[in-house]
Amino acid sequence: MASMADVYRALNALKEEGVVQDYAICGGTAALFYAQTTATFDIDIFVLLQQRGVLIDLGPIYDWARARGYEIENEYLHVYGVPVQVLVAGEGLEESAVQNARLLDYDGVSVPVAPPEHLVLMYLRAGGAKRRGRAFDLLEAEATNAARVSALAQQFDLQELWQKWKDD
Repeated sequence: MASMADVYRALNALKEEGVVQDYAICGGTAALFYAQTTATFDIDIFVLLQQRGVLIDLGPIYDWARARGYEIENEYLHVYGVPVQVLVAGEGLEESAVQNARLLDYDGVSVPVAPPEHLVLMYLRAGGAKRRGRAFDLLEAEATNAARVSALAQQFDLQELWQKWKDD
């Protein structure tokens, strides 16, 4: 039976085999690397692709998954049965999250994980009670630096969002 470490090894192969330029775990799974927070049923990853432009072709990622026998259902790749949602990192905060991902260990496998400060702002921007809860959990965790969140908010023009959160 495959483990989560096997899933992360498979995702690392996306980069190693040149299917994507880079990637990082984001979403609820990323938050679990840093804090006790709400569980999630899938793994979200932001990817950087070689191609740029208006139309983005995710075909090579789906081809990669099919060649390995991973099921594709709607927007998910089922890697060893674990649903993985592949999201193209937009310019700005998401791209920075991938570029500054922390390599964290999961059962001996290096996993690139979006930094908690990036995650806080992504959650606040996405909105909703669950995401705001994850942002709060991350801010309470020792791994997160509030001054760094403020600096990122300024860098990516999210100061108003960040200030509103702090005022609430």
